[in-house]
Amino acid sequence: AAGGDLTATLSGTYLTQYDYVPFARAEKVEAAGFVAEDQWIGNPAAFPELRTNLDLNFRLDALTANWNSSFQSETEDIGGSSANADNIAEAVLYHNVQVAYELDKLNVAFGIRNLLDEEPPYLTNYDDMNTIPVSFDTAGRYFYTRVSAKF
Repeated sequence: AAGGDLTATLSGTYLTQYDYVPFARAEKVEAAGFVAEDQWIGNPAAFPELRTNLDLNFRLDALTANWNSSFQSETEDIGGSSANADNIAEAVLYHNVQVAYELDKLNVAFGIRNLLDEEPPYLTNYDDMNTIPVSFDTAGRYFYTRVSAKF
């Protein structure tokens, strides 16, 4: 197209139930909306009720640009105590951008992850990071460049 093509994609999930029994004769864990142990990896993870992704893609000839926003709703620490400073992992919204250019058999891309440098939510219970690294961005804003070639 002369002015380029713009596409938008919005996707999301609403988690109403995530129940499991961690071992025989154990009590059922109802994890939806909570930070709880992930039954598959054994580490804590956030199971937010709402997750959404918005992708905006623009293409003009060999140039492409992408803006991605991902949201997850707040979660409560399933094992939280009233003695803790914070038992709620606040909702987070991350923004990522990328620009790429294709030259014959070479593709060059530049991007920024966590564009606005969103801090991971604080939770008292989780070791010296006080957050859930498997569920939240702990690296902060970072830049990257990618070069790929077709032979």
